[in-house]
Amino acid sequence: MASVTMYGKQAARLLQQIEAEVLVPMHYDLWTQFIDELRMDFENAGLHDKVCCLTPG
Repeated sequence: MASVTMYGKQAARLLQQIEAEVLVPMHYDLWTQFIDELRMDFENAGLHDKVCCLTPG
């Protein structure tokens, strides 16, 4: 089994490359110091409307 961990810029690039309609990040909220950076990476790539962050629970 392969483990895949990406930063926001890497995930944004993959989203563009595979032309996905939506991205659902997993475990992004475990490190709260990275959430703003993650959101900014998707906004800078013009992809913020394709990201669906689910509420845990």
